[in-house]
Amino acid sequence: MTTSIVIETHHLAALRAHLLQDQEREHAAFLLGGAARWEGGTKWLVREAVPVSPEGFLEQDGGRLVIAPALFNSVMKRAGAEGRSVILTHSHPGAAGPVAFSWVDDAGERAMFANLYRRVPEQPHASMVFGPEAIAARSWAPDSTCQAVDRLVVVGSRLEVVPLKRGPVQTDDLYDRQVRAFGVAGQERLASVVCAVVGAGGTGSLIGEQLIRLGVRRLMFIDDDVVEGSNISRVYGSRVWDAHWRVSKVAVLQRLAEEIGMGTEVVAIQGSIVETTIALALREADVIFSCTDTHWSRAILNQYAEQYLTPVIDLGSRIDAQDGTITAAHGRVYVVRPGQPCLWCCEAIRADAVTAETLPTAERAKLAAEGYVRGLDVRDPSVISLNTVVAGLAITEFLNLMTGFMARASQQPQLTYHMLTNTVSSGIYRQDPLCDCATDTAGEFKRGRANLDRAAMMRTMH
Repeated sequence: MTTSIVIETHHLAALRAHLLQDQEREHAAFLLGGAARWEGGTKWLVREAVPVSPEGFLEQDGGRLVIAPALFNSVMKRAGAEGRSVILTHSHPGAAGPVAFSWVDDAGERAMFANLYRRVPEQPHASMVFGPEAIAARSWAPDSTCQAVDRLVVVGSRLEVVPLKRGPVQTDDLYDRQVRAFGVAGQERLASVVCAVVGAGGTGSLIGEQLIRLGVRRLMFIDDDVVEGSNISRVYGSRVWDAHWRVSKVAVLQRLAEEIGMGTEVVAIQGSIVETTIALALREADVIFSCTDTHWSRAILNQYAEQYLTPVIDLGSRIDAQDGTITAAHGRVYVVRPGQPCLWCCEAIRADAVTAETLPTAERAKLAAEGYVRGLDVRDPSVISLNTVVAGLAITEFLNLMTGFMARASQQPQLTYHMLTNTVSSGIYRQDPLCDCATDTAGEFKRGRANLDRAAMMRTMH
């Protein structure tokens, strides 16, 4: 089982400043948020920090904290009413190097979490201790046992995956040239991140192969389609006999990883992201590549970025041609980050298309014939060179997200490659004040809940 605590950069900075505000006394805070749980793990999604002021302690000295029962009861009451998980955090300001929970912490937290589980039994809870140079975390179970949390995932203009349980460092010569570019620490970041690729066709297969060769150790591929003859010219790793035997596209990418032989662990899921059970498989991912060709699936992934604090890199390409002559051709890459402008804000999703795509096939065809929607169930022109350029731009944005090698950090551009002029342009989009990504102040949309069905997704439309 893999356990992670996911927190946005600004929340972590404020929390660290509060907990380590002086070198003499320990400080504490409660973190409130949602929890995403699946068979193989748990993610705590931090949404809010509640600092404990000096008045909130019965005792606060160099090595001991006792939080006032009234304050703890108010946190438990709120967590129970809102269905939130609680993470108790405190500091060890005098710790040098690695930090660990003390026997005093063990005794105090065991009693606190036993009480918390009596009041809020349906949610998982955890604790963290901060030192000046390190962090430790553990999850608590209803039976008062605890175990170390594996990772801290920090989401912002950069994505940082911090291992809380140290394993062997990846020093294989296979990555020598990349280590020369990004350093050993950069290669470790690539090895530690879990990536999901939704759509395993022309762009998804290109993304998948690059991630494999970059050294991402765990990949998820989701696609409900099988290989057809027209795919062979565009899908990396495909073979002519794959079309003959109708091999699934995700199986092709799984085979590709095995043939490359770099030890990549692949989870291949043949299914549609518009199915809730399939979409929920993404909870394990730290970064998602949206390589889909429908507005419905893109809307779901757009919602997912905010709801599960997971960056989504959306990409696509389009060619317009008439009588064998290309009249327009371009590709687009956009990085959706929690709390930032989303795909609705930059008009990369059309509400009429999402509505039409959710309808039964016959009704959808009728609307298309009547001219109410455009571009549905139409095979557009596509060439591998355009897809390759766009996938390369998307992977470069991913590398910047993981390593921060570009000078820009806070901007969130949409990159557009214009094939006819062989140029790349960028545009910065502002957050639409009416969009859910800006207006969901109550946080109902952002608690890691499993409402990824059509009704929940449709509320994001303008």
